[in-house]
Order: sequence, then structure tokens, then C-alpha cells
Amino acid sequence: MSYDVTGRTFSQNITYNVSRIWNSVVPLSLSQFDGLTAKETRKMIAKGLRKLKNNPEGFRHLEPSNGWGRTEEVTELLEKMLIDSVLHPKNKWEIS
Repeated sequence: MSYDVTGRTFSQNITYNVSRIWNSVVPLSLSQFDGLTAKETRKMIAKGLRKLKNNPEGFRHLEPSNGWGRTEEVTELLEKMLIDSVLHPKNKWEIS
């Protein structure tokens, strides 16, 4: 199972297995972003990205043992979302 995350400048598929990491750094679940504007979520995205970049090892224990859902995948998604939110603040996230 996975999420399809679509912004204005990117589309990415990411496994549901990242949920534990995502939920540790962002106050809304990824599915709750669906329909919200990039502007509404920019601060959450930036804060979550800072947490992961400042201490990636602190989230390794949340990675599943099967290797599907790594900290780096969440970091990469948040980076793309942050860039997209700066460039296109009125865009609405599509999460399916």
C-alpha cells in the first residue's frame, strides 16, 4: 500500500510504512493534507523537515525492519513539498 502525493511541481509515490516517521515530525497525517493548500501546510512541512535533517538517527527506530519506509524517503518528500509550497502557495495537495 502507498500514498500518491501530488503537488504542482512533482508527484511521488511513497509507502504507507513511512507513517510512523511522518507522524513523529508533522502534526497532521499525510492523508489529512489532501485538499489543504500549500500555504496552509508550509510551516508544518518546514518544521518536520528541520526535525529530520537535524537528527535523522533519532527516527531510525521507526523504520520498519523490511526496509520499506526509510527516514530518507520522508526527508525527500518533505523537501519536494516545501519547494512546491514556496513556489505555488495556492496549490492544493492531492493525496490518494
